Amino acid sequence: MIEGRLVAMSVNLSTKSYQGGVLQIRKKKSHQVIAEIQNVGLGDAVLFRVSEELEHRVTSVQGGLAKVTFAGWFDASNDDFWSFRGNLKRSG
Repeated sequence: MIEGRLVAMSVNLSTKSYQGGVLQIRKKKSHQVIAEIQNVGLGDAVLFRVSEELEHRVTSVQGGLAKVTFAGWFDASNDDFWSFRGNLKRSG
């Protein structure tokens, strides 16, 4: 919960299928996993809520292929509600 982040987005940019790299969302207090999303299709995107009550992580990528994603956040830290910031990440 930094910089007024409200919603996060992850876009799969991998051209080949990889193993692992599953997005998990859990309740912060109980550690109960409430969602697991495997985003393996090129260009597929996942949007999820950012909240003080939730935590998210991505599991390790297995095998020799990398996972390439663009991750970003919509935030309310300035006058433009739909402000978007992001970065490119390669794992595995």
